[in-house]
Amino acid sequence: MKIKKVPLPLIVWANLMKWKTIRGISDEMISACLGVKDLRNRKNTYYMSTDEMGRLCELLQIEPEQLLER
Repeated sequence: MKIKKVPLPLIVWANLMKWKTIRGISDEMISACLGVKDLRNRKNTYYMSTDEMGRLCELLQIEPEQLLER
């Protein structure tokens, strides 16, 4: 049986959504941290730079490794 590999950007965004829920952070706060008006486009493309990952980790008070957990 062949196991389908999940793309890393999808894993990062799924973990971001998990931690934002755990920490009670709104989409608006995530948007402000990323410097975008609307988070929908980012959610659809799964785009995030390493600098943005760092800022989000500070906002969520997590280590970057927690965004990479499979």
